[in-house]
Amino acid sequence: MAHVHSTVGVDSSRQLLKWQQIMGDVYYRVDIVGDRKHGIRGTLAEQALGRVSLTRFDSDRQRVLRTRAHIASDGEDSYVLVFPETGPLYFEHQGRNGYVQAGGYVMVRSSEYYELSCADNFRNTTIRIPAQALESEYPRAWTHCARAPRGPGEFAGVVRGFAQSAWRLNDASRQRLGPALASEVARLVAILLRGEEEEGDEAGAAEGGRRGTDWLYREIVSRIRGCDAETPLNAAQVAQQLRISPGYVHRILARHATSFGEQLREAHLQQAYEMLADARLNHLTIKEVMYRAGFSNFSHFCYAFRQRFGCTAGELRQRGAAPAVS
Repeated sequence: MAHVHSTVGVDSSRQLLKWQQIMGDVYYRVDIVGDRKHGIRGTLAEQALGRVSLTRFDSDRQRVLRTRAHIASDGEDSYVLVFPETGPLYFEHQGRNGYVQAGGYVMVRSSEYYELSCADNFRNTTIRIPAQALESEYPRAWTHCARAPRGPGEFAGVVRGFAQSAWRLNDASRQRLGPALASEVARLVAILLRGEEEEGDEAGAAEGGRRGTDWLYREIVSRIRGCDAETPLNAAQVAQQLRISPGYVHRILARHATSFGEQLREAHLQQAYEMLADARLNHLTIKEVMYRAGFSNFSHFCYAFRQRFGCTAGELRQRGAAPAVS
């Protein structure tokens, strides 16, 4: 039997807090930015298949922020696939952002910062899979986070349809078959991601060369993203942590069509975005955010921020929402 949580019947002045508690209980800790005056109408239904969680979401306009503070506090590490059924969904994750429309999907990882924003009357189906379970089926799952599907998309419908069929099982069948169904969901998602990789891979030989260094590339990028922006970081320090040479760090990044400087700049911009999106830090001026994010030139920061996110730092803070979702 599905567990249903809702803010319906809750006083509007308390709905935002109630909805944040519901999201935390069903998924993990997140911040919700919504209409504090008129509240948030939201309903979230959950079904468990072993370690895999299926949810149906129906809510008003909001931003969902998975912040560094929450990540550090609960250590949750899952892949979350969101299949919108209405309207566009805005996402910001791992240095990539964009919109996914009804019929598509986007995948995020709970162990890294992300933002998801939707308009009123938004509905979706969500599949949450422990990271270890999905990566045991497909180790390259992490490369598909916040990426537009590269294939024709039919198989995404198969995955969503399987999850919805599992939802309709009676309680006895779901309890008896839960672990097997969870494993099947992980396998289907792995097939979906692997199929997209093959569909979008026009340079097979080059891709094959990258796969051999995927783990090391992931470790390098993880250390750059996790650094304190106010503390200088260079390739030699990362190389020392991984017991490789600085030159090899640069070569690994070049094989993935990026550089240490690009990754460091992206990490600093992402930290600036996170601080500006956090209402608890509104007491900081934009210049203070800039310094905390590792920048020293205000004009350069403003230009880079606008180029990266499509709005100014001031616009992001004043709007109190992600790029408009209508």
